[in-house]
Amino acid sequence: MEVGADFVQQTSDGGYVFAGNRVVKTNRNGRIVWNKNYGGYARCVRQTPNGGFIVAGSIGENAWLLKLKPESKTWIVDDYGPADFH
Repeated sequence: MEVGADFVQQTSDGGYVFAGNRVVKTNRNGRIVWNKNYGGYARCVRQTPNGGFIVAGSIGENAWLLKLKPESKTWIVDDYGPADFH
């Protein structure tokens, strides 16, 4: 599987989370724990204090923001179109 990641962050459990054409979480041994395609391209991902993640990305001219539980289930999805930036 090719991730095409532009952003990588080490996670609190010693694994890594990658953002790009997919969001991929690995364990400390490099084995994939979960991988998701949320549509578009994930530009950045940050781990939150509760072990979840915040992911920012875009599809076309629209930007999106996801808040994920530690096991990668989506909590909140916000979508911003070009008109929201003027």
